[in-house]
Amino acid sequence: MIDVAQNAPSKIHVVTRAYLAGWALPPDGVLRPVSLEHGVQKPTTPAGAGWVRDWWGQDDPALNEACEAACQPLEGLVPELLANVEQRWPFAGDNERGLLAQFIALHVVRSEATRAWFAIAREDSLTSMQENWNLSVPFDEFATVARSDKERARKLLAMINKLAMGGPAGRRPTPRPPR
Repeated sequence: MIDVAQNAPSKIHVVTRAYLAGWALPPDGVLRPVSLEHGVQKPTTPAGAGWVRDWWGQDDPALNEACEAACQPLEGLVPELLANVEQRWPFAGDNERGLLAQFIALHVVRSEATRAWFAIAREDSLTSMQENWNLSVPFDEFATVARSDKERARKLLAMINKLAMGGPAGRRPTPRPPR
C-alpha cells in the first residue's frame, strides 16, 4: 500500500500548469511571475509557478491528494481545447463551451478571493444558524465540522459546475461589501 503522506502533493497548483505553459516564452519555456507582495520574480517553468502550499487542506496530505485527483480530469482535457482556441473561437459545440466554463470556474474556486468569500459566508451562516439552534447535536460540534478544511473543499468543489452554469436559474448572488 502507498503511503499517502509521502506521495501526496503539497504544492497545489491554483493555476493549471497546462494553462501556464501557454504563456511560457520560447525558447526556454519559462514564465516571469509577478507577485503583488514581492514584485517581479525570477523566471520559472510552468511547474514552478501558480501554486500554493496545502491549499485544500493545511497539513492534510490525503485531502490535498483527493481534491487534486478530482480536478485532474478537467485539467487534463483543457490543454487540447486551448491549443488552438484562436482558430476555433467562438466554440460551436456545447461540450467545448461547457468544458471551458468548468475550467474557468475551477480557477475561480481555487482563488484566494473565493476562499475569503467562502469563509465570510460560512461564518454568517453559522451565526444565523446558532441563533435558532435546537438540534440534538451541540452547535459547537456542528460548527467545528462546518469550519473544517474537508468541508470547505467539499463545498468549493461542488461549486465548480454551479459557477460554470451561471448559478441557480433565476437567482443571482447579492454582492457584499468587503469587511
